[in-house]
Amino acid sequence: MNGKLIFSLIGAIFMLILSIVDLVSFGLTITTVSTIAIFILFSYDLYKVWKLKDQKSK
Repeated sequence: MNGKLIFSLIGAIFMLILSIVDLVSFGLTITTVSTIAIFILFSYDLYKVWKLKDQKSK
């Protein structure tokens, strides 16, 4: 569980940085849109893991 949280956090940060670099360098292209979509998926995975962690602690 903790490994998945760290992986999702690193992935979300990395995808956020890549999407900003893509947006600045190339404008809004399909690569930028797909990078933002992957960032959203990593962020949703983080949300699910934290939500599950909060429910287990109660």
